[in-house]
Amino acid sequence: MTASRTLTARSAWHAVPRHQVHRFAEIALAEAPALAEEIMGEIRREYPHLPVVLDDSGEPMALIGIRRAIEVFVRHLAQGDHSVGRPTVPPGVFQDFGRGEGLNGRSLDALQATYRMGVRMAWRRFAEIGQRLDIPPPAMYELVDAGYEYLDGLVDQSVRGYAEAAARQAGERLRLQRRLMDLLLAEHHRGDPADALAERAARIGWPVPDRVAAGVLLRPGREAVAPAVGQGVLLDMEHERPRMVVPEPGAAGRRELLHRALAGWSGAIGPPVPVTEAAKSLRWAEAAVRLMERGLLPCGEVLYCTEHTEALVLLQPEELIDDLALRCLAPLAHCAPAHGRRLAETLLAWLETRGGAPEVAVRLGVHPQTVRYRLRQIRELFGEAVDDADRRFRAGAGVAGAAVEGVAGRHGRVAASGVRLQGAAGCGFVVAGRAVPRAPFGALPLGWGVASLCSSCRSSVGISNTRRGPVVGRLVPAVTRALDILELFLDGDGTLSAPDIVRRLQLPRTTVHELVTTLAARKYIVPVAGQPGRYRLGVRPYQLGARYAEHLDLAAEGQQVARSVAETCDETVHVAILEDTDVIYIAKVDSTHAVRMVSAAGRRLPAHCTSVGKMLLASLPEPELAARFPDGAELTAMTPNSITDPAVLRETLAEIRTRGVAVESRESNPDVSCVAAPVRDRTGQVVAALSISVPMIRWSDERRAELEQLAVKGAAELSERLGHRSMA
Repeated sequence: MTASRTLTARSAWHAVPRHQVHRFAEIALAEAPALAEEIMGEIRREYPHLPVVLDDSGEPMALIGIRRAIEVFVRHLAQGDHSVGRPTVPPGVFQDFGRGEGLNGRSLDALQATYRMGVRMAWRRFAEIGQRLDIPPPAMYELVDAGYEYLDGLVDQSVRGYAEAAARQAGERLRLQRRLMDLLLAEHHRGDPADALAERAARIGWPVPDRVAAGVLLRPGREAVAPAVGQGVLLDMEHERPRMVVPEPGAAGRRELLHRALAGWSGAIGPPVPVTEAAKSLRWAEAAVRLMERGLLPCGEVLYCTEHTEALVLLQPEELIDDLALRCLAPLAHCAPAHGRRLAETLLAWLETRGGAPEVAVRLGVHPQTVRYRLRQIRELFGEAVDDADRRFRAGAGVAGAAVEGVAGRHGRVAASGVRLQGAAGCGFVVAGRAVPRAPFGALPLGWGVASLCSSCRSSVGISNTRRGPVVGRLVPAVTRALDILELFLDGDGTLSAPDIVRRLQLPRTTVHELVTTLAARKYIVPVAGQPGRYRLGVRPYQLGARYAEHLDLAAEGQQVARSVAETCDETVHVAILEDTDVIYIAKVDSTHAVRMVSAAGRRLPAHCTSVGKMLLASLPEPELAARFPDGAELTAMTPNSITDPAVLRETLAEIRTRGVAVESRESNPDVSCVAAPVRDRTGQVVAALSISVPMIRWSDERRAELEQLAVKGAAELSERLGHRSMA
């Protein structure tokens, strides 16, 4: 309801005789200075920490603002034409109030509380005047509604001032942050940069870490919004390719946070280095991005250079790789294309495994006798080189180097160097657009082990990936078929036989037999007792599913559900977890109302003072609850309504267990009430709670019952996302 709707031609206030209205306004305006003084004094008593700012005449600006707000409101009531809408106060004063809170790093909580206090005190005075003048109660009730609508307008002005101050501070911080990043990422420094780094870091409150990693990002779109990488990570969006500096990249949880924040972005993060050597990390990140743009490293994600070391080392010196490949692959120049490729992949597998035909056969998925045949041909082509350790080492580097450089060619893209993995000039390789001539092994020493060949190298020659790294290459048919078999059990089949699988997947019987034998050996499926030839799922899929459930992101799922609940009720929604005797908010979505609860994710509060906390405490066993809140202990009070006696707390928790929801009325904030419901994981354990917080001006028994149902529904949805299955 707006003020223009509160006081309309058909309203009770409009029915009050005009002489009474004018008399009301005269008395209220006459008492406005004293009322403003009274409100100011009460604010000073309740909120002594709020600063007093004087104007040029030495009068407090807050007192001027209060007096002016009362006068404007009363004059609006006295005018005959109410169609002009909500009364307005000159914006400077109340915007200055919000601006001052923002510039001093305070929230708007206290300021909004003083506004509400002023409205309550003004209403009491207006009610006394109304009784003296015999103004009907319905008209005075409308006056209350108009007062709170007027309050919304004052809050709006303060919020605008607060936002302006925040934007100004953010702009200054970004300027100082860019100066710090320029110093961090500079290639050369005049003298020791430690003191200058410390000074610039201190100006933005950035703790100087021991180690950092520099990153380069590729924008997903021209209008892409800066990713929310967190306070500790420095981000510069002014560059065409945004840059960032990640402090202590190996810290617990850092990688997971970046992964969520950078979803949808691509780029690279360099290796961790001492903070004074951040430019080195940046060089590697830029090199990785260049390879991504050439199609030689995977795109569509943010890569870590430490996981692609081999590709970065091998692909950087293109001319050297071309030359090495020319010499190392020369003996294969006169082979037929397909045959040359098979010999190359066999050579690489042999160099990697250092084993005999059986080991190489397992790696390639072929018969050992086939491997022996190929190895004999390799000996004939390469001669004594295969028995020389140094030359074998360089051969592996040459084969892998050409393979990595040619991955793009296998998929229809040509690398900048011109290296392709496709048939030409009798061999499976073309280097720099020329057929590879016959020549002895190259003598280029590379500080790189063949046993550490990156997965791009193995994939490019048809060898399955056995290490973490870029997955560039074909899908492995055997693995695909094995997964198809496992997924048959998702269709509701408790057991399957080999003939069932053959019929449903249209696979050869021998293939199915080998795959079933392998899956059974690895405990992905197990024989059914008493039913020969039939199988059911084994323990391994359950273990994988359990591990997946352990890594579900409660904060991310909670944020999504909280947003949905907030859109339904337009109140502030939290998701919190319990830590000892406190709750920590891990997700939060604000109401759009001007008067609302203001909080932040990461905030910690005493559990016994909040609805989410009491909901979580109610899920604890009695012995654990007694250990956390022993008899006789005095609990911290946040407001006069907070529970301070452990015995009273236990009685309250017993009621919560019975009802299944928790309610908190002005126990953590004198102007806010909350409802909360439990969130359960796949085992049925309560792991979090979802709450809805409402200012007292919008709180009622009907609203509480409505929000209780909504909180229960939201908590159930989040529980379902975490794997919980309701028995209802």
